[in-house]
Amino acid sequence: ADTRLEPGCRVGPNAVLGNRCVVASGAVIEGAILWDDVKVGAGAVLRDCIVGSHVTIGPNAQLGFTAVVESDAVVPPGTRT
Repeated sequence: ADTRLEPGCRVGPNAVLGNRCVVASGAVIEGAILWDDVKVGAGAVLRDCIVGSHVTIGPNAQLGFTAVVESDAVVPPGTRT
């Protein structure tokens, strides 16, 4: 619970978000699994990937199929996988 979806973001289909996640405006999450305490920056796109706990995804990053982000990681703005 306590997950915050900011206006203008899009979540789904087949997305699973853990507790205390924050998804910023313009972000898209589809077919992804996010564990607890993940922050997704504005304009980021996460598709068919797994993101561990306590991760920060920078603005405009794009994570795609087969991407696995370990817990406590920081994905810099604009990253592409």
